[in-house]
Amino acid sequence: MATGLAEITVAGALPVPWRPWLRARGVRAMRRQTVLQGSVPDGAALPTLLEQAHDLGLGVSVLWQESRRDTSGGVAVRLVVDGGVGDVLLSMLDQLRDGDRVPCTTLAVRTGAVDDVARWLTEHGRVVLGTVHPLPPEAGDARAPAGAQGGVAVDPPHGWGTGDEHGPDEEADVEADVDVTEELGPIDYLVVEFPQNKLDGTAFPLLVDLVDRGIIRVLDLAFVEKDADGQVHAIELHEAASGEVDLSFFEGASSGLLGDDDIAEAAQALENGSAAGILVFENRWAAPFAAALRRGGGQLVASGRIPVQAILAALDDLDAA
Repeated sequence: MATGLAEITVAGALPVPWRPWLRARGVRAMRRQTVLQGSVPDGAALPTLLEQAHDLGLGVSVLWQESRRDTSGGVAVRLVVDGGVGDVLLSMLDQLRDGDRVPCTTLAVRTGAVDDVARWLTEHGRVVLGTVHPLPPEAGDARAPAGAQGGVAVDPPHGWGTGDEHGPDEEADVEADVDVTEELGPIDYLVVEFPQNKLDGTAFPLLVDLVDRGIIRVLDLAFVEKDADGQVHAIELHEAASGEVDLSFFEGASSGLLGDDDIAEAAQALENGSAAGILVFENRWAAPFAAALRRGGGQLVASGRIPVQAILAALDDLDAA
């Protein structure tokens, strides 16, 4: 990987809607990995463990040997391997005693953005397993994740996987090498204007109901107001709530798809002295259908939405004919 990149490894997979935010914040690639942890009888067993991993087709990015011993006197070890590892494959690593696995995602991040990205991931419920900062400049120079105290990093043999998935000058798309098992439905947006700065919250319980029933998923929800002079100001959720309407359900609903430019463009359509809610949502009900079309090679070439008013007008014309 290119100089100036670091790696952040987090437990689990990352939701698809997070990718635009991560790309914009300096993430240059993601790949699915698995942390294998357990113990070996002694240090002499480490080469055999690596041989087994290699024979099973596991690309070892990092092998971490702890200085502590387990209850049986063995040496605690942790491996980071590319891809997923199932129960059968784990059982075939017989040199790894009491083996356990943690699916994870490793992100290649610009060094200046590491703290920001790691903090954001933590705030959104992801456990950061470790970082390599900066990345090794040469293949084979694998290092242990930060935070594993008292251990010794053991470099994997040449050609056994160093995590250098891309060319030195290649900025891989953030979708590359991500395990996308989640079906993503069509994503729409709505801009609803409320004249005279009176946000009516009576529809929000119905929005919550749509989310609870899995019909939609709210990706972004923002509120703005446009004063008499045409100046646009953001409104916090608690400011937008009125009466007994509780909007705390949507607190933190931000995927990064809705940017400042999008909000400014939406505000251009507002009348002075009005307010608006801007909603970006995924149509979960259509996700299996959309995924089946994609798997079959289908692609969307046109779409649109017919306003209800236009439908009613057309029906009136038919009745009058």
